[in-house]
Amino acid sequence: MKVSLVKAGDLPSEEVAHWAALQASNPALVSPYFCPHFTLAVAKVRSDVFVGIIENKGEITGFFPFQLHGRGVGKPVGWPLSDYHGVVTAPGVTCDALSLIRACGLSVFDFDHLLASQEGFAPYHLDTEGSPYLDLSQGYDHYVEARGRDGTKVVNSRMASKWRKMEREFGEFRFEARSIDDQAMDTLRAWKSAQYRRTNAPDIFAYSWPVRLLEDVLRCEEADFGGLLSTLHAGDQLVAVHLGLHSKSIWHYWFPAYGVEFSKYSPGYYLILQMAQTANDMGLTTIDLGKGSLDYKQRLASGSVTVASGYVAKASVAAAQRRLWRASTAFVEALPFEPLSQWPKKAIRRLNAINRKP
Repeated sequence: MKVSLVKAGDLPSEEVAHWAALQASNPALVSPYFCPHFTLAVAKVRSDVFVGIIENKGEITGFFPFQLHGRGVGKPVGWPLSDYHGVVTAPGVTCDALSLIRACGLSVFDFDHLLASQEGFAPYHLDTEGSPYLDLSQGYDHYVEARGRDGTKVVNSRMASKWRKMEREFGEFRFEARSIDDQAMDTLRAWKSAQYRRTNAPDIFAYSWPVRLLEDVLRCEEADFGGLLSTLHAGDQLVAVHLGLHSKSIWHYWFPAYGVEFSKYSPGYYLILQMAQTANDMGLTTIDLGKGSLDYKQRLASGSVTVASGYVAKASVAAAQRRLWRASTAFVEALPFEPLSQWPKKAIRRLNAINRKP
């Protein structure tokens, strides 16, 4: 295996096309995060994004995108905003993870949403979790019927009653799957920032590169990659908004928000169902809700894709630090104080990643 390292922004157009072809050939890589355009979008707002171009017998067989976080430490591209990552190869091609990171000049590669099916990384998994999705390949009605056969009502009488009450009080619902309303985007940012403050989480919108990334993907007009801003109004009131990513067939649920004053009506749940009803009209067959076991994800999910967290490391000071960090995080998470136990993993790690200068 030979690996050539290039800055993502310098990737020649013919290799971008080769990357896109490899992705299209592999059903496991349908997520928009595996599109070359996601890596290129991140490279526009960060200067530390690289791609390892993998060759075997003179033929390019894969692409390994990553970004640097300190000397010799690699993270997934767009981390911590990337909900899928891994190596882009044709089906059946396996790369030894340790050899790959060495060839890329890395001492450590951290991952937390890596496709668990990528066998070369399997020895380095520390945990696995499902990323739930809605299967809409046979249409919304079939999806609802399938969930019913599994014993789950997508909409129960309590939810329907909430939504009828909201329409009586504010006006008829109006959903727009592909909005170009700049004000709606500003509202999403304000609502998400308020949510981060309420939950004592780092506010990603306080940093420049995530804001620029979201703006850029929203303007991207590639047929198999881009952002989708969706809005839900009740009468004249904007009550929920979502910024997601799409590939050729996937609509990835990324940044949802709603006005806290409307929370008792569950507008976010209603918005997801509206997305599900309109997905096929845009040629999309799956809505991926992202990793996690929240109640609404379990209620809506047709299935899940398994993703893994862990790290690959060669013997180094950075690797020793990573082992110490993992051990201390595991200890704190074992404490019987849930908010404290969640802080290192969900907050400190993300704050350090976001705050690093591109």
